[in-house]
Amino acid sequence: MLAEHVQLFLQKLNKRGLVYVTPTQYQGTPAIRAALVNWRTTDQDIDKVMEELETVAADIAHLSAIIENN
Repeated sequence: MLAEHVQLFLQKLNKRGLVYVTPTQYQGTPAIRAALVNWRTTDQDIDKVMEELETVAADIAHLSAIIENN
């Protein structure tokens, strides 16, 4: 179930084109991985990433409920 949520989230997020995040697993649990290691990354860049994450999470909240009920 969590894997489907992560997959849906990443599809929607990456399709928006501002942020690219990849899937991973941590101790067997599906998760997302963001690499923010460029020395030119600014606080404003991190704010944009967070904004995108929050926007997509809100956008798919109703879809996540559908996944849970099927």
